[in-house]
Amino acid sequence: MTAHLAALTGRAPADVAIRRDAAGRPFLDPPGPDFSVSHSGDVLLVAVAAGEGRVGADVERLRQRPRMERMAEARFPPPVAAAIRAARDERERLARFYAFWTAYEAFAKALGTGLALDPRRLDVTPAGDDGALSLSHPTAGKGPWTGRHLPLDGALACVVAAAPRCAVRRHKNGA
Repeated sequence: MTAHLAALTGRAPADVAIRRDAAGRPFLDPPGPDFSVSHSGDVLLVAVAAGEGRVGADVERLRQRPRMERMAEARFPPPVAAAIRAARDERERLARFYAFWTAYEAFAKALGTGLALDPRRLDVTPAGDDGALSLSHPTAGKGPWTGRHLPLDGALACVVAAAPRCAVRRHKNGA
């Protein structure tokens, strides 16, 4: 991870020190651009804000989760849960579930709240045909908060929520 952060921030790997704030959110020391890290299986995702702003990243394998539909019913906004229920097949159901889940986790990481952020109040709106998103939450303050779904080999769903811009590096172990 240090090598990826060094490449994205222009620092030498020896000059990349990672610390954690009181909530456990990582930051660079000495201070530098905001960053977020996520991994799933053999894939690592590192996102670094360009200039000022916060960034969050999440990557997940598209796999069935125990009680996935019950979780969506209980914790997702009603329109999102309804869209998951209405999916034509399991593949579409998984894609819809993870599209919201990755946006939620990335947004929560960007805000620094972790999973304490109430997902039922998160609005994720497509902002184009290229996977771009607009995100808002009553506790998030002023935006704009934008994101992007990044397909990774069809086996992973990934989103980065950032304000205003960010650089992303994806790495697959063994590749």
